[in-house]
Amino acid sequence: MNLTLGAGLFLMAIAVLIFTLRASGGAGANSAVGAGVVDMADKEQKQRYFNATSVREIHRLLSDAAEKRIAGNRRRGLALRLEQAGSQMKPGEWVVLDTGTALGALLVVTLLLNILVGIVAGLFGFLFQHFWLKRRVNKRQQHFGGQLAEALQLLAGSLRAGQSLAQALTNVANDAPSPSAEEYRRALTETRLGRDLTDALYAIAERMHSEDFEWVVGAIDINRTTGGDLAVILDRVTETIRQRDRLRGQVRTLSAEGRLSGWVVGMLPPGVFGFVYMTNREYMATFFQSSLGYLLLCGAAVLLVVGALWLRKIAKPVF
Repeated sequence: MNLTLGAGLFLMAIAVLIFTLRASGGAGANSAVGAGVVDMADKEQKQRYFNATSVREIHRLLSDAAEKRIAGNRRRGLALRLEQAGSQMKPGEWVVLDTGTALGALLVVTLLLNILVGIVAGLFGFLFQHFWLKRRVNKRQQHFGGQLAEALQLLAGSLRAGQSLAQALTNVANDAPSPSAEEYRRALTETRLGRDLTDALYAIAERMHSEDFEWVVGAIDINRTTGGDLAVILDRVTETIRQRDRLRGQVRTLSAEGRLSGWVVGMLPPGVFGFVYMTNREYMATFFQSSLGYLLLCGAAVLLVVGALWLRKIAKPVF
C-alpha cells in the first residue's frame, strides 16, 4: 500500500511541477487571437521539453522555466543569498534542487513508513536546503570577518611600499585566503568595468554583512576625499578590529556551555523517540494509529522547535 501510494504521489508531484513550469513558459501567449490559437513561442517551449533526452538537458530546461516563474523581488533576494554563500547556482537551479530534495524525501520515507511521515520528511527536506544555505552564508561571512585583520595588515603594508590603493587591493586578492580573495577580486573586476571603487567595497560590506569592513570602507572614502596617510589609519582600524575579535572569542567561550545545552536539549527527545521506535515499534505504534497520536506528535514537535529556538536566542552572543 505504501509503495503504490508513495510512487503515485511522487509521480503526481513531478507531473504537477513540470506542468506548472511548462505553463509558466506560455504565460505570455497571445490570448487575444482567440481560443485554440497558441503562440509559436509557447509551442517551441513545449517542444523543447518533449525533445529533452538527457538528465542535464531536462534540469537546464526546468531551471530556465523556474527562473522565469520566480517573482522579481524573490529572484533578487535568492540571487543575493547565493552570492553570499559563494555559490555559482542560479535562482532557478536552486528552486529545482530544493523541490527535488523535498520530493525525494517524500517518496523514500513514504515507501519506508507511511504517507503522513513522508509529508513531514518532504517538508523537512524543503526546509533543510534553506537551513543549509543560511548556514553556508553565515559561515562564509564569519570566515571573511576572521580574515579581515590580516587582509588590512597586508593592505597597509602594500601602501607603505609605495603602491596605489588598487595595486594594494590586487595584492590582497592574490594572497588572501578564501573567501576574502574572491570578494576583493570581484571588487577589482567591477572597478575595471567602470564602477566606483568605494561603491564596490561597500558592496562587499553588504554581502558579507560586516560592520567592521564598512568602517574600513568609510575610512578609505574619507581618505580619498581629504588625503592623509591611509596606512596609519588602516593600522588603527586593524588594532580595533583585533580587540573586537578577542572580545567576541571571550563571549563565545563563556556562552559555549549554554549553546551546547541547547543542542543537547533539542536533539535528545527526537533521538530517544527514534531509538525506541527502531527497537520496539509496537510500543510506539500507538502514535501512528489514531488522530490523537498524530496530534500529540505535532504538538511535541512544535513545542520542541519553540524551546530550541528560545534556548538558541538566549545563548547567542550579541555584539
